[in-house]
Amino acid sequence: MHYIPIHNLDVKKLKRAGFDIVALNDPADKNYDGVEAHRHNFYELMIFTRGGGVHEIDFKEYEIEENSLHFVSPSQVHRLKSAAARGYVFCFSEEFMALKEEGDFLHMYPFYDFNNYVPVIKLDHELFKEINAVATILNANLLKDSVLRDDVLRCYFQVILLRTKEYFINSPASTMNRISTGHPKILEFKKLINTNYLKHYSAFRYAELLNISPNYLNSLCKNETSQTATELIHERLLLEAKRLLYVAKLNVKEISNHLNFDSVPYFTRFFKKHVGLTPLDYRNSFTK
Repeated sequence: MHYIPIHNLDVKKLKRAGFDIVALNDPADKNYDGVEAHRHNFYELMIFTRGGGVHEIDFKEYEIEENSLHFVSPSQVHRLKSAAARGYVFCFSEEFMALKEEGDFLHMYPFYDFNNYVPVIKLDHELFKEINAVATILNANLLKDSVLRDDVLRCYFQVILLRTKEYFINSPASTMNRISTGHPKILEFKKLINTNYLKHYSAFRYAELLNISPNYLNSLCKNETSQTATELIHERLLLEAKRLLYVAKLNVKEISNHLNFDSVPYFTRFFKKHVGLTPLDYRNSFTK
């Protein structure tokens, strides 16, 4: 069976194990395949110095504009549809960026939380000029032979992420997407869902894993996300179903089996209840 292609840092044969930079649409650099819809087991930051075309992320198309940043998280399905865009693609693992004093990665850099925020930011000219200058320095330091190379790369890249976060927090465009308090139990709950969604755990089971009561978990979810715990669980399962229907060359029965539903009719009822379309109608709604 053909699942969604997944790229990892080894398969991409990039220069560094946990961090690398690819020049976007550079004829001399063929490492980045932006044609085929795929997902990663690492994060990407795309810095566009020239626009053109669209970037498709989880079934939505975003116009590629100059002076913009696009964020792609592990498991997201995406592809570029652009021959004109130029810039850099930063590929990095969460482990590479982790610092001892830092907390949860998504809480630290909320623009990678694709469940809550649009994965695109258009920067003002001066800030983009600054970030692009740091990106140029990073690219120049990538292949330097130094015992401190990874530390230097990490620090420069953190400057980009922190300046982006500062802009994200203060930008009027993000006021309606205010950064949540990032309650530790909610962050842990979302991580558990992402790991266990195929097991169809109930909210009660997740509460056990979190060592809290189901009522307290549900109260936290409503306060932090305006959704119930069960709605968050179903949301993650539906997201994977949509990704498979959109990209994978699997029929509905194979997708139902992969997602561990008891039967195809049950999967179809579940999907239609939440999406308003049958799985097949949802797939047919896309033009390839």
